[in-house]
Amino acid sequence: MIDPTEKAIAVSDFRMRFLRLNFGGTETSDASVPEDRRDDFREQVQYNREFAARWFEESCRYFGASDGTWATVPEENRSDALRYFGRKIAKHDNRCQFELDLLKIDLQEKAEDAAMDFG
Repeated sequence: MIDPTEKAIAVSDFRMRFLRLNFGGTETSDASVPEDRRDDFREQVQYNREFAARWFEESCRYFGASDGTWATVPEENRSDALRYFGRKIAKHDNRCQFELDLLKIDLQEKAEDAAMDFG
């Protein structure tokens, strides 16, 4: 059966793109985040990783894992757990994409406002 651990604890691509833009970089590269904001950026990435790992551990325990890992989720609970993980991961990805889209709109509006400032 599929082991969802890697997918579940990974920071969403949309979340990474959001964080890069939010900290002044481009969507595609961590290195594009300005040096003076890079520590804060890394801190947020680490926070997101830890949050995902805690969520996955708690979810595995909910489905009967003795130690909070996928390996100890009882076989009879795995299909329900996979459906749950799939829905939650998809919902999280959708929310991250929405937040990224909102940030892009906000940045575009700020750029337009700055271009219109004749004062």
